[in-house]
Amino acid sequence: MRLAFLGTGSAFSIERHCGAVVVDGRLLLDAGAPVLAQMGRLGLDPGAIEAVFLTHFHGDHFLGLATFLLYRVLQDPRPITIVAPEGGERTVEALMDLAWGEDWARFRTALDITHTIAGEGGEVAGVR
Repeated sequence: MRLAFLGTGSAFSIERHCGAVVVDGRLLLDAGAPVLAQMGRLGLDPGAIEAVFLTHFHGDHFLGLATFLLYRVLQDPRPITIVAPEGGERTVEALMDLAWGEDWARFRTALDITHTIAGEGGEVAGVR
């Protein structure tokens, strides 16, 4: 197992960025900003992420999703699954609407996103 820590700080961390970890280059655990910049710095491919696991909806754990998902729409529209607590799909879509306004409705159709509620069992990207 290979872990890449994109951020280990809090919302107020100046040097350690917000929480995000990439596992084996294909799973993103939380998406605190600046996810894309940190992935680039570490040589990780944002298009290779198969699933995003969000632990909760505090900004320091999911605001980086706005730029990450737009990258996926415009640069690498491979399918992606987002696993989040109850209300995840509604919360993610609200974030994207806020971040990209009316353009998100158009962008959204170009990306195959599956939303899964955490804790309901099953398997996502080979993870139970």
